[in-house]
Amino acid sequence: MRKPNKILLTALTAVCLLAAGAQVSATAEPSDAGTPVNTYRDASGKVTVTVYERVGAVAAHTRDHRVTIPDADMVAVGGGAVATNQGNGALLTASYPLPGFTGWAASSKDHHAGQPHGLRGYVIGLKIAGMSADQLRAQLKVTEATSAVSAHPEAEAPNPGADSWALLGGGFTIQWTGAGNLATASFPTGGETWKARGKDHNQGDPARLVAYGVYLNRNLPVGRVAGSVLPGGSAFTNQPEATANVAEGFALTGGGAEVHWQGVGNLLWKLEPVAGSSRGYRGASKDHGGASPAALTAWAVGIRLS
Repeated sequence: MRKPNKILLTALTAVCLLAAGAQVSATAEPSDAGTPVNTYRDASGKVTVTVYERVGAVAAHTRDHRVTIPDADMVAVGGGAVATNQGNGALLTASYPLPGFTGWAASSKDHHAGQPHGLRGYVIGLKIAGMSADQLRAQLKVTEATSAVSAHPEAEAPNPGADSWALLGGGFTIQWTGAGNLATASFPTGGETWKARGKDHNQGDPARLVAYGVYLNRNLPVGRVAGSVLPGGSAFTNQPEATANVAEGFALTGGGAEVHWQGVGNLLWKLEPVAGSSRGYRGASKDHGGASPAALTAWAVGIRLS
């Protein structure tokens, strides 16, 4: 009996795999969906919030790392990102809402000194009892503001009306093109607007910054929305870190941080919903390429239904 031609069989197998490959690649790409790490409820029991995370591939620069919500009953209202303070360090350049309240995206980069890292992105999902995701989406609004091109860009997303709209959180993206422009602040103001800032560092790179604010109609068919916006402060140090918690009975929907830098500068590398039972949000920053201690204020934002 004639033995099979192994070369021919191998070639035929390869052809079959290639023919099927288009279908495999269409369904086997990594999902943007995050993994749940925390769930909170407010005192009314009507507001449910789940935090999801997803880690990106290890790279020196990561742009627009997406984290989406696998639960079709939820809408995305907040998020965050963690680069690294290990080795040379890597800093944040974006943490912002995706269109349609479907998820959150983040960007990071090392700066002058190489530091490949896996960017960890977070999205905060919200659902309210008695409302479908589409009904809730119709009660949400994102505002934005764009800075001029500047070495130290700053923008403030407006509040559509504090009496009618509750702040849920916010974010930013820095449109850098050269050496890099890095985040120093993304936080709520006293007027419940959302402000963000960036800076070039040790090498000029003017950039444009976009700030985003996320808001929920205070008057819902199922109740009235109350908000909590509270700070937490750090010590004055080279790598400041602080945690803020929402008021008792509120569910965390977002957060941010502001570095009170001076001298050369101190830059954000962490904007993170806190894991565990704490309804908090953590911010951290670091000096980079030279000593420049600073203090940092973290902010936690949440809501409760009445």
